[in-house]
Amino acid sequence: MGMPTVVDDRLVFVVDDPEHQLRQVQLACDDDLVADHRFRRTAKGWTLGVPRPPVQRLEYRLLVTDGEGGTGVVLDPDNPKAVATAFGHRSVAHLPEYREPAWRTAPGLAATRTTTAVDTAVGTVPVTTWSPADLPATTPAPLLVVHDGPEYDRLADLGTWASALTASGAVPRFRMALLQPVARDEWYAINPDWPAAAMTVVDHLAADHAATGPLVVMGASLGGLAALQIALAGSDDGPPTTPAGLRIGGVFSQSGSFFLPHLDPQEATYPGFGRIATWVAGVATRATGGRHLDIAMTCGTHEENHDNNLAMVEVLATAGHRTSFAPLPDLHNYTAWRDGLSPSLDDLVTRLWGDLA
Repeated sequence: MGMPTVVDDRLVFVVDDPEHQLRQVQLACDDDLVADHRFRRTAKGWTLGVPRPPVQRLEYRLLVTDGEGGTGVVLDPDNPKAVATAFGHRSVAHLPEYREPAWRTAPGLAATRTTTAVDTAVGTVPVTTWSPADLPATTPAPLLVVHDGPEYDRLADLGTWASALTASGAVPRFRMALLQPVARDEWYAINPDWPAAAMTVVDHLAADHAATGPLVVMGASLGGLAALQIALAGSDDGPPTTPAGLRIGGVFSQSGSFFLPHLDPQEATYPGFGRIATWVAGVATRATGGRHLDIAMTCGTHEENHDNNLAMVEVLATAGHRTSFAPLPDLHNYTAWRDGLSPSLDDLVTRLWGDLA
């Protein structure tokens, strides 16, 4: 019994069952990484050995059948490592080369969080303002606008990252607007009213928390798509500004849902697919007015969005935007996005905000 281990280039799972209380055990995880899911019975329980997957960590659960024929999906009882995800907890296998981000245990600043709701063109948007505790509301500071912000904070430790980065002195103290998506598919899947709605939220926050410097917008999956949509939604003169004059200068997109028909046929039944694909195809011809964004992107090397992210990087670079792309040895999940914050987001905000320190 114990955590999954690598033995002779195979990842081996073991489930203790000395009383033979289980009739069957199967691995529930991404089918593209593991072909064989059925455990074999041993004298003391169950075991499964699979070829070492091409990632550094693997989230999974167990599908078990008891002696009465009842089935259930459970965490691995012999593995103490588990992670919270957007779809509940998962057991996780760490391969030998996996390392958690150093910033998770680095010194950090104390922070405050205040939540409000802002009426916009798409409806009421709840938003939490994250701010260093020692930063007065009247002191101007840069602002990071985060789609799916509360989940990023809870599942990807975004607040811990921000505390560590500001404590390091690499950038000035900044604030974060953590946007809560009440109607995520409706708001983030290329809603033509979303860019104006997001800027309304920013302006509302700026009235209570002084802001300066270029805005940085970020998100993952549909949130990564929405972040880029906002930044490219301005006129031919350049990226949009809020009524208060705040301008978007940077975008951080993780596993953005940049769907295209020839790359993403598996998404064709998604209700927003046509709208997204049309917008993505039009990015190549979008005028920039001579003003360019600083865009950093990450994506898991074995997730479905990898190819469409590479295609988007090429399109944005050709249009003259400063672009960077970091492949991640993981899949489409918040821990992967957490592990990909540094150095990509560090470098982006340092380039945009470093001179403000």
